[in-house]
This record gives sequence, C-alpha cells and structure tokens, in this order.
Amino acid sequence: MKPDSKKIIHIRKDELEKLITVSGFTQKKIATICGFERRYVWRILQKQQVKKLYLLRLARAIARLWENIPPSKFTAAQKRVKDIIEKKLEIRFSELAKKKIHAKNEFELCYLRHQYIRKSKHQATQEEMKPFLNIANYMAKNTFFVYKNLFLLVGLDLEDIVSIAHVHLSTFLGLFSLEQMPEKYKEFVRTFKHLQSKEPEKEDLLDKNKANLTLFLKQRMEDVVRVCRQKARNIKGLSAEEYFYYYGPNEPPKFLDVLVKNYEKMGYRKLDTAIFKSIRKRAGKIGETIFFFDKNYYIAVPTEKRSLHIEDLNGANLSPYDNLHNMTPEDVYFTLEDTSVWEEEKNIFKKSSKTVKAKVIESFIEKNKGNPRFEEEIKIARKMLKELS
Repeated sequence: MKPDSKKIIHIRKDELEKLITVSGFTQKKIATICGFERRYVWRILQKQQVKKLYLLRLARAIARLWENIPPSKFTAAQKRVKDIIEKKLEIRFSELAKKKIHAKNEFELCYLRHQYIRKSKHQATQEEMKPFLNIANYMAKNTFFVYKNLFLLVGLDLEDIVSIAHVHLSTFLGLFSLEQMPEKYKEFVRTFKHLQSKEPEKEDLLDKNKANLTLFLKQRMEDVVRVCRQKARNIKGLSAEEYFYYYGPNEPPKFLDVLVKNYEKMGYRKLDTAIFKSIRKRAGKIGETIFFFDKNYYIAVPTEKRSLHIEDLNGANLSPYDNLHNMTPEDVYFTLEDTSVWEEEKNIFKKSSKTVKAKVIESFIEKNKGNPRFEEEIKIARKMLKELS
C-alpha cells in the first residue's frame, strides 16, 4: 500500500457515474474490486469523495479490461474516463494495466530488489566496491549455509548468492551510502564532531558506510530468503499434508481411508498437526499413527498426495539440458569426452590380468570404504574380488 493510499480524493458525482457506467461494472462488482460492501458505492456517490486506494483499484480493473484496445480507438466516453483517472490519480493510464512483479513471474527481479536497481543512477566501480566485498561475501556465505536446502531447491548455489550480495552492494553504494545522501552525511558529521570533537576522516566515513551496509545486507538477504520461500511453494506443487489427523471416542474403522470423507458421521473430529504431535508426545507414543489417550483414539491417516521433493526430480528428464540435442556445444564436448574416456578405461580393465584387476578393485574399496554414496558399488566390487580369487 502506498503511503498516500488513504488520501481522500474529491470527485464530482457525474465523474463517478461516468466511471461506473462506461466501465460496464455493476455496483456489486465495483464493491468487490475495491474491497468494501455494496452500500458504500451509494455513500461515495452521495459524499462525492473516495479514498485514493479504492479509486486506484477501480482504475486498475478498468485499465486491465481495456488493455487490448489501443488508446487511438477509445470512444469519447472511454477517453473521458481515461482523463478523469489520470487527473485524479496523477498516473498515466498505460501504467495501470501493468502486472505487479511477483515471485511467480519475475523471480530474479524480486530477489534483486528491482525498484532499487531502477532508482540507482550511480553505477559503482570495482574500486568503490573493493573495501566492502568482504562484508558482502561473509553475509552471502552465512545466509547460504543457513538456508542451503532452500536455495538448492530453487536452483541457487553459493556463487549465485554471492553475486546477489554484490548486486545489493552496488545499489547500496548508488543509493544509500553517505556520499549519496547529503542530509544523512551532514547529520553524521554533526554527531561525530559532537562526540569526538574533531572532523571525521575518510576512514571514519568508510567505517560508517560499512556499518550501514551490514544492516542493509542483512535486510536484503532476509528478502532473498522470503522470495525463495515463495518460489519454493510454487515448485513443490500440491501443498498437501502427508497425514490427516483425527480424534474421537469410537474405535477406529478397519479401513482408515473412510475417515477422510466421513469422519464427522463416525464421531471423529479433525486435529491440527502440531496438536496431534504434542498429544502423541505426552502419551509417550512417539512414531505411532494410532493410539488411545485420555478417553479418545488419535489417528493419523496417510495421504496419497504429498509435496514434491527435490529428489523426485532427479533423473526424471525434466530439464531440457539433460537431452544431448539441447545441450550447449561445451556440454556436448565434455559429455562425449567423458563417455570416450570411460569406454577406454573399461576396455583397458577388461584386457588387464586378474592381478591388475584385483589391485584396481582393492584400491577402489580402500579409497571409498565408509562412504555411504558408494555403498552399493563397494558390495559389487567385493563380489567381483571374490570371483577373481
């Protein structure tokens, strides 16, 4: 919501009626768009004044309704409505139809804080950024390792988070450094002279900028996490729980799936996940899906649906770049090279004597012993070693 969205705009009755009739919206529809009760439309008509927020919502709805009509083909009535909106809201009609940037459609612009990038007129150089890079790198690495699983889920690695921090550093130097804010700079000089009884030097100015940057990056990294969480909700698909939870005095049915649709008829009530888990813990039945406690049966019914995990996408050929046809020339070269090297090594191993084969297998087992990633391979290697002996 904009700071002046509660501002009252005075509008003549004939202008407001023109907005209603030309848009084609009913009074009920207008009330729904603006977010108030239908009777308020009549009250606005009588008082001839409306909150800027309500008028803005109505204007956006009209602009989106007419977005496929070129302004040159507007009727006289539509032009009149356009003029009223532009005059009252002090905004260009063409700007109203633009969709709000959201994590669903402009993920990158959201986590890069696109408003700051557009406002910043000063492009920071490498030399200007150099004294602050350690802070940016530290904040980025710290954030990445705290939320590593979240970032990997949305396709961001450590290098990406570091690059995002560098972009925010650039916008900070372009918008919020003391050099770019004369009033803040004067205030800093006054306070410094009052406390230290001397003029601040370059190092003092740099220290203050570093302190401000630390707070700024902390907020921006929190923003990145928030936007990534929104994106993760889109990636995960169905936001279904893995269990439905119920409780009631009657004995559980033979087939628990029946509870999902008929739990009320069977004398059961729904239960929240956190409450079910706390009661289960109090009853000392950790891990159990059905238990009796305090005159009630508590039941967790497993659901067929669940949120997607990143593991579900592995090897599913969902990325076009898994296909050789869509790979970049560099990836094609390395893939073919890896394949040829593997084939060559395989042929050398086949032609080797039993003693050499045994040594290769033993060195593999010794090197990867205790590594859970190679558990199955080690079992196969030991079988091969037995066959060779």
